[in-house]
Formats: sequence, C-alpha cells, structure tokens
Amino acid sequence: METVGALAVAFGLVGLFDGSMGATAAAIASANASLPAFRGFIRAALCNALVCLTIWLTFAARTTAGKILAILRPITGLVLLDLEHSVANTYFFPRGWAAGAELDVPGAAANPLWVTRGNILGGAGGDGRAYRFAYLGPAPRRRGPPHSPN
Repeated sequence: METVGALAVAFGLVGLFDGSMGATAAAIASANASLPAFRGFIRAALCNALVCLTIWLTFAARTTAGKILAILRPITGLVLLDLEHSVANTYFFPRGWAAGAELDVPGAAANPLWVTRGNILGGAGGDGRAYRFAYLGPAPRRRGPPHSPN
C-alpha cells in the first residue's frame, strides 16, 4: 500500500496534479478527512457489500463479456454513491497532499481505522449468508445430542 502513496507523491512532483485535476484531488482528500466516523463506517460497509456482490456476479457469469458486464453496475454504483474503501483512501490522502490540500490530520488518521472496520463488516456481513441460503437452502437442523454407540 505504501507504493500507491509513493505513486501519488511522484505524480504530484511531476505536475500531474496541477490545474483542475489537482483541485479535484484536494477536494476528495479533504472530504474524506472531514467525514464523521459513523458515516465513514457505514459508507465503507455499503462499499464492501457492493464489492462482494461484484465478486459473486463474476462467479455467476460464464463468459468474459458476461463477467465484464456483471461488474459494471456495482462498481459504478459504489463510485457514484461516494462510498469509502480503505485501499482507495491510501491513494486519496497522499494524492490530496501532493495536490496541496490542507487536510485535517486527525481526521485523515482516523478515517482508515473506521473505514477498514466498515469494509470488514461489509465483507463479512449478510452477503455470504444470503448466497449460502440461495444456493444451498437452509442449514439442516440437528435434533438432540448425538447418540453414543453403547
């Protein structure tokens, strides 16, 4: 992940963040750094729910074209809804600094903690159980303790 941050700094040093591209980078980083913890957590959980849906949809598709079409809506949705992902933020914060953003340092330090927790919840949440139920049905019930061979 440090490589992603180093790339953002390198891009800034060669002038890729000058002009409107730099203003956008600074705005994204500032918005992420000032995001309240609860909102970041919920946005991150929703983000990883869509990421998990994307993965399941690629398993359901049989062709390469089908896999590409399957990922378009969930990925587009998480970007358009401005959801949070911890790995993406490891790029956004250095990119914002390289573009000259004045970030709330405590907010930028707290954001990855809450967003990572939300990503974990979204990834381990109901998606897996929903697909298990859809494809395998309800789990069989055990009736009483197992019998001993006496």
